[in-house]
Amino acid sequence: MNEIDFISWLKDNLKQGEGVIVGPGDDCAVLDVADYSQITISTDTLLEGTHFSTKDEAYDIGWKTVAVNLSDMAAMGCRPLWAVTGLGFNRGSDSDWLKNFTKGLIACSENHALSLVGGDFTTSSNGTSITMTIVGIPFSSNPVYRSGAKVGDIIAVTGSLGGSIKNKHLNFNPRIKESEWLCKNSLPNAMMDISDGISLDLRRLCSESKVGAIIEEDKLPISEDAKAMAMTDKKSAINHALTDGEDFELLLTIDENKWNTIKSNWNLPTAITEIGKITNDCNTLSLRDINGKEAELPKGGYIHE
Repeated sequence: MNEIDFISWLKDNLKQGEGVIVGPGDDCAVLDVADYSQITISTDTLLEGTHFSTKDEAYDIGWKTVAVNLSDMAAMGCRPLWAVTGLGFNRGSDSDWLKNFTKGLIACSENHALSLVGGDFTTSSNGTSITMTIVGIPFSSNPVYRSGAKVGDIIAVTGSLGGSIKNKHLNFNPRIKESEWLCKNSLPNAMMDISDGISLDLRRLCSESKVGAIIEEDKLPISEDAKAMAMTDKKSAINHALTDGEDFELLLTIDENKWNTIKSNWNLPTAITEIGKITNDCNTLSLRDINGKEAELPKGGYIHE
């Protein structure tokens, strides 16, 4: 399938949402932003051999391409609106791969009212690479930053952690609805998504906020996949939960009184769990075990080098 045929097929299969004046097919997309006081922009790149393999289903890769970007929007407390995608298509792949990839792209986008408004298509002799740029607007008056955590805040996470490599790293639902609920009901002080492991990502949040943290080991919501992996490798379930990465859950800090409101009113199917507190020990992160013994939070997580 060449570029002209692909764009024609794509236009026939895309639905456009609000604010789209011109979508794919021209040199640029044209968007109406008059009603928005702030917009947020994020970009992610997925590489064959790093974020997906040739053994993975093309549909799942397409889904993940959108989902990782939506997860960034959720992390900032923002509603996704528009996206453009750049695809370096492996010359060794066929048209069915391309169509199935795009169907996954479209399915995840439509599931979250995201309009795909343009991009670029080329062939590559060095494996497939995919880049998406996404534009959104805050659910509340402003985005939620990593830098807003306050001493005494409750630390909480959505869902469960660890073991993503067994299937979640491809097949996950970005926490857009959860982010919207939080922003409209009990705005967090700080928030981000857990993409490289909570041990590393919490360090990033604390560094930006100039605070410390203490995590309660027995409160961590460990996934069943993490527990299963711990039975067959030398890594404990706790360490899987802390460092595996690609959980794509929300990590947030929130005033204790607001947390009590969340506990009383949370009505979404995704669990939300208190796991610790923000402290005034700048950049000191501790893990407290079931016996009350504290140690440094284990270092780990995925670092792109």
